[in-house]
Amino acid sequence: MTTTTRIPDYSARALWTRSYSEQELQGMHEQGVDLTNSTVRLIGGWRLQSPTTAGQRSARMSKLAKRPRRESQQQRMYNAEGFLWGEAVGTTVKDVQAYVDKIANYEWFRRRWGTQRFTVESQRGVGGHGGYGNVSVGLNTTGTRGYKPGAQRNVVLHEIAHTLAQSKQANGDWHGPYFARAMLELVRFVIGPAEAKQLRENFKKFRVKVAPPTPLREAARTPAARTVVTPKLWRVEYKLGKETKTASYECATMKGALQSLLSTLERDPKAATVTNVRIWRGVRQAQPVKKAATRRPRA
Repeated sequence: MTTTTRIPDYSARALWTRSYSEQELQGMHEQGVDLTNSTVRLIGGWRLQSPTTAGQRSARMSKLAKRPRRESQQQRMYNAEGFLWGEAVGTTVKDVQAYVDKIANYEWFRRRWGTQRFTVESQRGVGGHGGYGNVSVGLNTTGTRGYKPGAQRNVVLHEIAHTLAQSKQANGDWHGPYFARAMLELVRFVIGPAEAKQLRENFKKFRVKVAPPTPLREAARTPAARTVVTPKLWRVEYKLGKETKTASYECATMKGALQSLLSTLERDPKAATVTNVRIWRGVRQAQPVKKAATRRPRA
């Protein structure tokens, strides 16, 4: 009889399994395959170390894939947060990254959790997943479920809270009491005290356990705020032969805008004839809001 075991493969975003026979496992041992990094459960109740392949996944995503699943109040947490859906914070990864960095730079945030760096990624749908500094959210470009297009604010805060609570959660309880406390404090300072009060009432309604308030650091031990450089809009006008052309670049400095112009002109064989270069700070125009079409009532 052949004994079959399942060994995880972390080369994909989702965790899947590959089956090996007992003879194949014996051959791995004889060939000296490294079986010392991660542990998996085998059919039959005994345990073995799984082989690993270098370079398959980043360390951050490997931790996300290998995290144990022993949730105690995941669904109750989702039910308590249900009223927060509907508000979008950005339609691009760049917008959401700026939003997350702004939150992490506030003093109330740094006094509780110190310096935190987050990497925003996009995924399908309107949900998300996070942890270990990763914030992956759906951008909802089509306005699914009637929500405003863009990453949902409550989803972004939810994934931030995973990173803030990961050092204190135990046994894979990713929506445990410390997560609930982090989410409650994020809602209070980012959205408002009224929404935080409603969330606390929902915690009692759905029997969500909440950890004690996050202790504050002394002002002298609080990390300093990071300097955030916001790109500026630069307009450039120049003559290429007898033709006048214009261009626009988003850079922190005028020098950066000119370097971007030079990089563009390097591909043009007529760049040697460029004259009369003018550059100035531009103003971003507000996007026009399309009014919803209204039907005339029937007589």
